[in-house]
Amino acid sequence: MPDVVIAAEPWATAQPECRALQAAHFAEVEGPLAKLRPYRLNEALMQRAADAGMLHAIVARVDGVFAGYLTWTISDDPESMGMLKAEQGALYVDPAYARHRLMDRMVAFSTPYLRARGVQCLFMHHRLLGRGARLGLWFRRRLRAIEIKHEYFVWIGEQPRG
Repeated sequence: MPDVVIAAEPWATAQPECRALQAAHFAEVEGPLAKLRPYRLNEALMQRAADAGMLHAIVARVDGVFAGYLTWTISDDPESMGMLKAEQGALYVDPAYARHRLMDRMVAFSTPYLRARGVQCLFMHHRLLGRGARLGLWFRRRLRAIEIKHEYFVWIGEQPRG
């Protein structure tokens, strides 16, 4: 049996190992929009969010190898004063490790981790391209999540050249 470890890690510790997976993740879920929105992670912004206690990284390692990540942003809910919420950010598992159910394990780890920090509700999402296209069904069945919105991308910038 492989040694699977799910843990919260500081962003600064996780980020260097995460870079290759982040680029693969973006390519999988962004599809044709990548021409308009090229991948260039703002690491300084992410680090500032982590330093402020807002950004939390849940990391999956298999036999010591960085195999997946789930990020959460914790903040006050502006529409419900006094409530702390966590918004799911990036959720990705290296396809080579999919059989280890790392997504399930990272989400299961997150619930008590976030609850211990005072979080009362989670806002989760999924993209419509790549392996995450069917995550809504998983959210509803496994987490008893309630679908609350659809989100749309509108490009208003200049058309890219080329």
